[in-house]
Amino acid sequence: MKQELKPLEVNGITAVTLGTVAWSVTLIIFLLAQNWLADTGRSHWILIALSGVGLGLLGYRYTTNRVKRLGLPREQSILIRSKKSKEIDQSQLIQDFE
Repeated sequence: MKQELKPLEVNGITAVTLGTVAWSVTLIIFLLAQNWLADTGRSHWILIALSGVGLGLLGYRYTTNRVKRLGLPREQSILIRSKKSKEIDQSQLIQDFE
């Protein structure tokens, strides 16, 4: 009999931070290639990357406020669990899906 899947205990800060960093790097690359983007009719890509950074910053603010409101540990992520929750090693996670 299969075990019931439990939701991951994550706060989202790691995911939002990584996404914002990725959009920031993309924005820098697009700014460096601004002339090429303009020549090929893709200058709007800079605005797309800028929107990604802006939404990432809003997401970071939202997730940090949510963590404070719910009283969750800030450093909690998929692979790093808080001391209060039951720790599960990666091999256990893999076995659960087999």
